[in-house]
Amino acid sequence: MLEALDRGNLFLVPLDDRRRWYRYHHLFADVLQARLLDERPGQVPDLHRRASAWYQRNGQPPMAIGHALAARDFGQAADLIERAIPAMRITRQEAMVHGWLKALPDEVVRVRPMLSFAVAGALLALQRAAEQDGPVLRGTADMYVGMSEVHRERGDLQAATQQLLRSQELGEYNGLPQNPYRWRVAMARIRQAEGDLDGALDLLNEAERLYVGDFFPNVRPVPALKARVWIAQGRLGEARGWAREQGLSADDDLSYLREFEHITLARALLARSPVREAIRLLERLLPAAEQGERTRHVIEITVLRALAHQTLRDIPAALAGLERALTLAEPEGYVRVFADEGPPMASLLRVAEKQRIGGNYAGRLLAAMDERHDPVKQVLIEPLSERELDVLRLLGTELGGPAIARELMVSLNTVRTHTKHIYAKLAVTNRRAAVRRARELDLLSRS
Repeated sequence: MLEALDRGNLFLVPLDDRRRWYRYHHLFADVLQARLLDERPGQVPDLHRRASAWYQRNGQPPMAIGHALAARDFGQAADLIERAIPAMRITRQEAMVHGWLKALPDEVVRVRPMLSFAVAGALLALQRAAEQDGPVLRGTADMYVGMSEVHRERGDLQAATQQLLRSQELGEYNGLPQNPYRWRVAMARIRQAEGDLDGALDLLNEAERLYVGDFFPNVRPVPALKARVWIAQGRLGEARGWAREQGLSADDDLSYLREFEHITLARALLARSPVREAIRLLERLLPAAEQGERTRHVIEITVLRALAHQTLRDIPAALAGLERALTLAEPEGYVRVFADEGPPMASLLRVAEKQRIGGNYAGRLLAAMDERHDPVKQVLIEPLSERELDVLRLLGTELGGPAIARELMVSLNTVRTHTKHIYAKLAVTNRRAAVRRARELDLLSRS
C-alpha cells in the first residue's frame, strides 16, 4: 500500500533509497494534526507517549525524547535524556541537548544532578565553539538568538541586537530548521521595544511565513505576537479579529499551551472599557502560572492586574500587585516586562518609588525607561561604508538592482554584495525595512 501511494505521489516522502521508511508530506501532516487536535485533542498526549516508546524500542533516542516532551511526560523525557547524553557528547550535539533541557521544567532538572551538569556542559561547549575558529556546532546560531532574548528582557537592546547579528553571521546552516523564524521573532521584539511597531510587524509577517514546527508545542504563536503589536498601535479591531479567529474568550478552560494567547486576550480586553472582564481572566490565569512556576508569566499577569486596578483608580491594589511583581522580577533582572507597558507603568513606578515600595528596583526600572537617548537613534554597531551608503540611498528610490548597478557603474553582483552587508549591519531582512531603518537613523540625509 505504501509503495502504491508513493508511486501515485500521494502525500508520502521516502526517507531512504530502499523505500522502507516514509513520512507524510509536511502539508498533509499539518492537516492531519490539525484534524486530530480539533476532533480528538484528548488523545494527543497518549499518541506522543506511544510514539516515544516506539522510537525508544527502535533505537532513535532523539525522536523518543521529542515525543516524550510533546506528551509533557517530563519524567520519562528526563530519563531518556540522561541515557542519551554520553552519545550526544561524542557526536558534539550539545545544542540539541540544551534544547531538550530548556524544555524540561526547572524543578525536574534541579533534582537530577546529571541534568544540571549537562546544562552547564552544553553552555560551555557552545561558548567555546563561538570563540574558536573550528567547526561550529549546529544549533549555535539558535543559542545566540536565545541569548539575545535574555539581553532584551534585561533591557540591554544593544547587546540583544549584537547577539542576533552574530547568529546572522553564522548563517542559517548553523541553526536548527526553526532558526529563520525564531531570528525574526527575536528581532521583532527588539524593534517593538525600540518603538518601531511597523518594523516589528514586518518581521513578524516574515516569521509567520517561515514558521517551521517541531515536537515542542508552539506556546508563543506568531499571530498572538502580532496581536500584541496591534494592541500597542491601537488597532483593537484587528486584535479582536485575531481573538475571534482563534476561538478565544475570557471563559475558556485554561491550559499552559494557550496561556500566552489568553494573556494576549487579557491585554486586548484591558485596552477597552470596562476592564472587569480582563481582571476576571487575569485572576484565573495567575494561579495556573504560579502552579507551573512560570515566573515570567506570573510577573506579566501581576503587572497587567496592577495596571487594570490603576485604570479603576484603585491605587492601593495597583501598588500591592506592583510590589509583588517587583519582588519576583529583581532577582532575575527583568526589565522589559515593565518597560513595555509604557507611560501607565512609569506613572505607577514613580508612585512606588516615592512610597519606597519594592526597594531600589522601581527606581532602576524608571531609569531604564527614561533613557536620555532614543534607542531607535542609537549608532550602528558597525558603520556603513561610503559605498554602502551610496547603495542604501538608491535602495530608497524606485530603481531595481540592474539600474542601481548602472548608476554606480559596478556589476550587479557587487550591488547584491553591498546590499547583503547593508541588511546585516542594519539588522533587517528586506529592502523596505532597510530604507525605513535608514530613515530612523538619519542615514539617507547623510548619504
